[in-house]
Amino acid sequence: MRRIELPYAKSLANRVMLLRALRGEALPSPDSLWNDDMHAMLRVLKAPVGPDGVRRADAGPAGTAYRFGMAYWAAQPGAEVVLCGDARMRERPITPLVEALRRLGASIDAVPEGLRIQGVAWPSGEVEVDARESSQFASALVLVASVAAPNLRIVTPLGVSSPPYLAMSYQLAAHTALGWPPERDWSAAFVFFAPRWV
Repeated sequence: MRRIELPYAKSLANRVMLLRALRGEALPSPDSLWNDDMHAMLRVLKAPVGPDGVRRADAGPAGTAYRFGMAYWAAQPGAEVVLCGDARMRERPITPLVEALRRLGASIDAVPEGLRIQGVAWPSGEVEVDARESSQFASALVLVASVAAPNLRIVTPLGVSSPPYLAMSYQLAAHTALGWPPERDWSAAFVFFAPRWV
């Protein structure tokens, strides 16, 4: 029987990486099964400090890394980060998340490369976010708040575009221990087995 090495489920892997970074746990080292989105997530979370004291976090075309990274750095008090994305990424929707983070006190300004973010300590209470365009807006807040502001309630009064992904975020945020590697993506097995079924 041929052994199949399945890729990681990127939605799960990126959430686990974000939570591990928030909790001060070791981030994983890439291996041959990592996809581009996972590499982007790791780059954003490990963004180095430049000579000017500003970090540069490059998400490239990865929307998940960009949105989750935005919330992550907005919750790091005293951090100043330029979150970069490619031209296509900068055209994708982010306004509802930016507005929610500003209401939490973060300074977020548009710059040619993407966004300049100054992080703050998030308050308790509640914050609303319009997650009709992307559940990642709510997921980013839920995941980061679970560590940075445990008493902050995330409210989505207008609904959520993909409820199962938000549910995944809540479930992972509730786990006290998140190991690595995460589960593999069994949907990818179709690529290997489908030709036999045709």
